[in-house]
Amino acid sequence: MRKSEGIRQLIDTALQFYTRIERKGLPLEASKALINVWRGSLSKTTADSILRKVKTSVPFWVEDTSLSQVYKRFFNYILSRERLNLAESMSPFVLISCQEVFLGYSFSDLKSLFEGMDIESSLDEGSPEKRFAKIWRETGLRGLGGLSVATHMAYLTDPYTFTPLTPRMIRILGIRNRASYMRFNTYIRSRRLRPLEVFSLLDLILEDTVSKRKVIDSILGIDRERELLLEAERLWKEGRFYEAHEVLEEVWTLKEDPGSKEVYQGIIRVAIALHHYRQGEPWRALRVLKMALPQIKSSGNVRVNVEDFIPWVETAVRKLQECDTLQDPPPLKVI
Repeated sequence: MRKSEGIRQLIDTALQFYTRIERKGLPLEASKALINVWRGSLSKTTADSILRKVKTSVPFWVEDTSLSQVYKRFFNYILSRERLNLAESMSPFVLISCQEVFLGYSFSDLKSLFEGMDIESSLDEGSPEKRFAKIWRETGLRGLGGLSVATHMAYLTDPYTFTPLTPRMIRILGIRNRASYMRFNTYIRSRRLRPLEVFSLLDLILEDTVSKRKVIDSILGIDRERELLLEAERLWKEGRFYEAHEVLEEVWTLKEDPGSKEVYQGIIRVAIALHHYRQGEPWRALRVLKMALPQIKSSGNVRVNVEDFIPWVETAVRKLQECDTLQDPPPLKVI
């Protein structure tokens, strides 16, 4: 069997497992039906029959008993309504898939949240980037949880462009913002995969281990190191050196070659030193830069402009020893 045939068989198996064995296709089916009611192309009675099946199956999908009860009450509320807005119509798929986001929510919290979203206005946005940005703003949710909810709602507006991702998927894939999510969707289209296929595959095989991440990356064609480095480059440019060092540490964990790990550790220490210097602790910055210098001079295959940092660190060590002021560091650039 060729590799491409094996991958296709795995994806098809994952989709069958997701939709038939775990029956997680029901909430998606319910949301699509309610959206068609909102569009005027389906009766509410038909959509409600699917939603009742979802409500019955909630304990099967939601482990937290308190949240399970909240969901059942919310779905009863949706069943009692004759007219729903677009966000409320999307709620079954969003709530079941993104349950981590809604732990601790009450019925009133969910009711207010979905009533207050104006997802309809996002449909007028011309580009996928603008539509996704609008949807995320309308959720009113921040962080990875808000990003996750937005991916599900965006998918329901265009299932060929956007991939729904749970918070756990987002964390493991290393997606940190709107830009990296849109690049992920570009990868998916370049591999000629459907978003729901990818979502089902991740749902089946996802484990928070390096080995599993590499399998997922290989199948989907994702360059995780580059994604993380682009994020570090952005943070560095904004002067957020401590956050940049955290992202670079994730890059360090991906590398297996000792030489590459050594150089990346040196760059991480430069970021830490800059943070100390900005915090008014030049003596700490000096100590860390002294450790970083031999590391960034060592041989190792890295994908950033490490050569630009060597003369700067040498000068910075001398200036700090002389109690002099440091010049701005060179920008971090992905190569």
